[in-house]
Amino acid sequence: MSDFVLGEFDPRSLVVGPEEGTTVHFGQAKSVRFIITGEQTGGHYSIVEHPVAPGFVGSPYHTHHGEDQYSYVLEGSVNVLIGDDVVEVPTGGFILKPRGIAHAFWNPGPEPAAVLELVAPGGFEQYFLELADLFESGGVSNPTAFQALTARYNLEVDVSSFVWLPERFGLVTDDPRA
Repeated sequence: MSDFVLGEFDPRSLVVGPEEGTTVHFGQAKSVRFIITGEQTGGHYSIVEHPVAPGFVGSPYHTHHGEDQYSYVLEGSVNVLIGDDVVEVPTGGFILKPRGIAHAFWNPGPEPAAVLELVAPGGFEQYFLELADLFESGGVSNPTAFQALTARYNLEVDVSSFVWLPERFGLVTDDPRA
């Protein structure tokens, strides 16, 4: 295993304030804030924040083949469908979503939720940038463009979950594929 070395740096550059980082939006109710990017860690990991509006789907049912996700609930509560099991993760709770296991998450409650997620290795945050571009251009409704994007990131998305997740769990989605 290689040693992790940041090199020459100003320690103040490692502080990310609550309003800092880059935020990208998907529709009206979803966004992701990049706190630490894979580029900043030499590809070892990235850290992102997922705010999730009350009653909204945070992600469709999907499988990462190249990344593990370590999720800590900052506020509210999220439910996670991991494999065939639904687990509730309250404020202060943690869940590992290993590569190769399908999962989705949502905010079941009446209050906003936020999830802090470490993704290893880093670089997957670029997917969110490209996805935001697809949303902005209206291209997310184009199955070919969406499939090409997910293939580039070795990600499988059950597109039917844009419909069955909201129906099964009484949720809202602002995704145009639903």
